[in-house]
Amino acid sequence: MDQRLRRSPPATPPTSAVERVIAHVRSGIRDGRFAPGQRLIENDLQASLGVSRGPIREAVRRLAAENIVQIALHKGARVRRLTPDEIKAIYEVREVLEGLACRLAAQNPDFPAARLQAMERQFDRSFDGTARSYLAYNEGFHRLIVESSRNAELLRLIENLQIPSFLVLVQVLVDAPSIKRARAEHRPIVKAILKGDAAGAERTMRAHIRSTKSFVMRVAAAHLAAG
Repeated sequence: MDQRLRRSPPATPPTSAVERVIAHVRSGIRDGRFAPGQRLIENDLQASLGVSRGPIREAVRRLAAENIVQIALHKGARVRRLTPDEIKAIYEVREVLEGLACRLAAQNPDFPAARLQAMERQFDRSFDGTARSYLAYNEGFHRLIVESSRNAELLRLIENLQIPSFLVLVQVLVDAPSIKRARAEHRPIVKAILKGDAAGAERTMRAHIRSTKSFVMRVAAAHLAAG
C-alpha cells in the first residue's frame, strides 16, 4: 500500500478545549484579569485550564481573527489595545443597536420589570466602589434590556460588540465621577422602559451611549498623549 495513504490526517484540536480557552480569555477580559496589552502566556493557560498547546494556539488564532488579540512574530499574543478610531466606531454602532433594543424592550408586554428593579436596588445596596463591581452591574443592566428586545439577531450583533466594549472600558479609567454619571443616565432609561415609552427609551439609551463615548474618547486621548 502507498505509504502516503497510511498516514493519519493531521490532528485537529478538540473543539471543546478550544472553546474553553476562548471562554476563559473572554471572561478574563470582562472581569479585568486580562488587560489591553497584556501577554497571553501559553504555560499559564495550560496550568489554568489543563489543556495542551494545540487548543491554546487554535483559540489564540480565532481570537486574533476576531481582533480581540494580536499576534506578533517571536513575541506571542497580546490582548489588543483599541485605537481612537476603533473606539469611536464601536460606540457609533452601539448607539444605534442598543437604542433599537431599548425601544423594543419598552414595547415588550412581558418585560421583566421586577428583575430590572431588583438589579437597581441590589446595586445601590452592594456596590463597593470598584470598577469591577460597576462593570459587572453595567453588563447585566445592558444585557437584560437587549435580551428583553426579543430579537435574536439584534442580540447576536450586540454580543459581538461585547468584548471590544469591555476592552474599551478596561483600558480607560472608570472612576467615581464616571460611575455616578452613568448611574444618573440609567435612571431615565429605566423610567421610560417601565412606562412603556418606546420613543423615550430609545432616546435616553442613545443619549447614554453618546455620553459614554465622549467620556471614553476623552480619557483614551489623554492616555495616548501621556504615552
